[in-house]
This record gives sequence, C-alpha cells and structure tokens, in this order.
Amino acid sequence: MKNQKGFATFSLIILVILGIVVVAGGYVMYTKDRTEVEVVDNKFPKPQAASNEKQDAEPLTAQSKETVTPTSSSQTPTENPQSKKSVFALKSQFLKNDATAQKIASGEIGNVDISTFPLKNIRSYVSTNSFAYRTVSALRMLGYQEGLNSETWVGQEFLGDFKRLNNIPVNTKIDATTLQKIDEQLSVRETEDLKLAKNFPLYPYFMEAPKNEPTKEHAAALFNIAFSALPSNLAIWSETNFKAYLRDQGGKQFSGSGSNYKVCLSVLYPEVDDNCALNTRGVLSFWGPALSIVGTQIHEYAHFLDSNLYAKESGTSRGVVDTTGFYSISYDTNNTSYPTGSIGKPYPIRRSENAKNEFLSGYAQGWALSGNDSDKYIRTAGEDFAEHFAAYVGEGKVFRELAKSSPVLAQKYDWLKQNVFNGREYNTGEIKGIAFMKANPSSQDVSSGAFNILHFSTYLPDFAWNFKLQ
Repeated sequence: MKNQKGFATFSLIILVILGIVVVAGGYVMYTKDRTEVEVVDNKFPKPQAASNEKQDAEPLTAQSKETVTPTSSSQTPTENPQSKKSVFALKSQFLKNDATAQKIASGEIGNVDISTFPLKNIRSYVSTNSFAYRTVSALRMLGYQEGLNSETWVGQEFLGDFKRLNNIPVNTKIDATTLQKIDEQLSVRETEDLKLAKNFPLYPYFMEAPKNEPTKEHAAALFNIAFSALPSNLAIWSETNFKAYLRDQGGKQFSGSGSNYKVCLSVLYPEVDDNCALNTRGVLSFWGPALSIVGTQIHEYAHFLDSNLYAKESGTSRGVVDTTGFYSISYDTNNTSYPTGSIGKPYPIRRSENAKNEFLSGYAQGWALSGNDSDKYIRTAGEDFAEHFAAYVGEGKVFRELAKSSPVLAQKYDWLKQNVFNGREYNTGEIKGIAFMKANPSSQDVSSGAFNILHFSTYLPDFAWNFKLQ
C-alpha cells in the first residue's frame, strides 16, 4: 500500500512537470509565430494612398496591343489581392465605366503605356480602340494638345505636358497617381461642359461621340464658348442662326435637312466622314486641340458674317458685317480685273513687298488665285478678315503687341474694335508665343512664323488652355 502511494505521488510529479513543459513550449511557439508575422508585415507593408504610388518608366516601344503592367511581377491581375480593394474611386463619367481605368484605380494592374497609341505628327492611320487613346481624349478635354515636336508621339506629348504641369515624374505610364489626377480634373470639366452644352441651341442635334472620343457635351461646350464670346448682335442665340452657319460654313459638321439633321462634329472627331459616317481606318491626325477647335469655329463664323461673301438672311447674323473697309486695308479692292465670282473675292495685295508685316499669319494672306508667279500676290481677302477677326477674340494680347510695330496691323485692330466689337477687347493669347514662333517657325510658315494665328499659343511647350475667352 505504501509502495502504491509512493508510485502515485511520483506519477503526479511527472504529470505536473510535463504540463509545465507543454505550457512553456506553447508560449515559445506563440511568441515565435507572432514575431514571424510581424516580420512578414514589415516586408509587405499596407498599400499607400494612390498619390504616393510611383511606376518606373519602361523602354518606349510601339505595340499593336495594349501594354499593361501588373502591380506585382509574381502575380497576374486576378491573383493580386489589391484587386478586391479600391485604391481610389473614379469620379468622371468618361473614365468611371472604362474597364481598364477601373483596373488601374483598384490596383489590379499597375499602369498602361500611353505609347500603345503610336500616332506621331508624321501621319499614319492608327486605331482608336485602346485605353491609351481614351486617355489622349481625356487630356484633349482638359485643354492639352500637340506642339511643334514632330518626332514625339502625340500621346507621349500630351501626357508629358500634363505630368510636368501637375508635378508628376514624367514617363510614358498612365499609373494610379496620374489617372487619379486626370480623373479629378476631368470630373470638374464634365460638370462645366454639361452646363455649357445645355445652353447651346444645337446640342440636341449633336451626334453621339465615337468610342473613346471626347463627349458630345464637350463638343457643344466648345461651340458655346466660341459664340458666347462674341457680341450679341453678331451671334443670335438660336437654332435658326447656328443651323444657317453650319449650312453655309460647316462643311462636314452638318448632315441632313429640315428638322431631321445632325451636327456631325468632324471638326472634333477624326474618324467622322460625310453624313456623320465613321471612317473605320482609325485616325490620321487631329483637327486640333480645344483652343484650335474654338478658334476654327470663330474663324469660320467670321466668314458667315462677311457681307462680301453672304447676303443677309432674316433671323440670322448672316452677312451683317460690311467688310469692304477692312478688305481695302491690305488689298486693292478697286482692281476688278480678276474674276469677281471667285470664292473669297481675290484682289492684289497693295504692298506685296511688306506682306510679312501686314498679316498676323500666313493663312491670313488667303488663297492664291493661281500657281503662276505673276498671280502669287492675288489673294482671297476674306481670309484676311476671318483670321484677324479670330485673332482679335482668341489672341487679343498677341494682336495688340504685334500692332505696336506694324501700322497696318494697328489699323486692322482698330477697325475691328470700332466697326465689329463696339469697343470690346479681349485679354487672350500668350505674348511669349511671339518670340517662340519667330525662333521656331513652322514648316508651313509664310510670313511671321505662324501659319495660323492660334499657333502663337498652341505651339508653346507645356501649354494647356483654360477654356476662357475674356
């Protein structure tokens, strides 16, 4: 009996010792596991906010397919844990419903290379069916544009300008940081575009935008900006007036007749042909950035106002400006030895040897009557009026600055101020563009270094228009 009690006591002691060992071992394993978890968490910290994310630039290569970069080289987009957790929420309607934009915003993919839209100023047809082109369109809607660099890919130039002006490291990647900034600004632009579009009489007749192109609201807003900048007597704010303008000067912008018509917007959409049909070949070039589109509308509308081109029409502003006095500043309008029925009414330039100092741009000299040397100074005076009219509105500061050193330009400016704009002046344009254009004349240069008066602004490096004509 005594031996049994001693054995029981011994067994109890053994069990207690084993229990202590097990508890101690469990605590050691728990401590070790916790330490290992903390080490792992330190190696893979939680994702930072989108504004802190950066993507390394990769070599620029032309590709036929969209190039996307997963957020981790060891994971496919579907394997990435971040695909279930949004990095930021898209705000703009233009990007919100785009699948690729959603993947960048969620962190499922790291970036898309803008160079997958390989359009250069040296033209060749390029497909618009890519997220890279959609981003180019978004940047166009924010006022960005092509400059003078013919060797730079258009998308790369747009994106580079945007990044420099927004203090983002410049590369060719549309990453989360870049997309979020574009999206935020585009959301603001969309709100303003819609407000302006609804106020433009022809907005209900605008065609729907082709895939990945700027919205029809943006197009209508540009028309609104162009015509609302003019005195009310020059732009009757009605469907009748603007429909008449499109009929006479709209070209491919207008299709149909009666109440069954569309505004085709080929001025904004390069894929659009006659009768609002789509050109499936893609795009060869842009008609121009937002400022150029607005400037083109003002230029063409000046022709519509020109009484030397159009007779007056009830309910419209057609032919309401007697341009005879303006024509006679640089042209000998008494010389009728050339065909008076020619489009634009060609006349001899009065001082052909001084033409460089009498016109703001080469285009303002108009079209030559023929290719003969003897006729090279017989030009269509209507372009002189339209181009300087557009300059008065869109490049007011440039016009006034150049007029300081040119009595003829000063005379043209004063004529427009007194006879067309009732004393109103515009603080538009970039004076620094004068020196830039003279130092970098375009290949189309005829006179002062600008083929088109808006080149004084649009050709400046890192320029984005603010959508104001004041």
